[in-house]
Amino acid sequence: MKRSTSTAASPLFKIGLRIRRARRKKNMTLADIARGTGLSKGLLSKVENFRALPSLPVLAEIARCLGIGMEDIVKGIGAGEAPRCQLVPASGRT
Repeated sequence: MKRSTSTAASPLFKIGLRIRRARRKKNMTLADIARGTGLSKGLLSKVENFRALPSLPVLAEIARCLGIGMEDIVKGIGAGEAPRCQLVPASGRT
């Protein structure tokens, strides 16, 4: 399956790749992670293939099961990006 450049270049795409690499490095299957987390194999597959973006509690469970820190999964995500919004104090609003 070929991915579009915009999806593959997305920093969030790295989450699924990092989870897959960590799982394979430990010679674990999706079924192993599913048993260790209580999550479905389908959800885990979607996360690894960037079809679902996991919540923080789900990421924490996956990281715990893999024996890695959440920071190993999310480090660098969003770093260097321009802020999407800017807070303006009430005194500075027009």
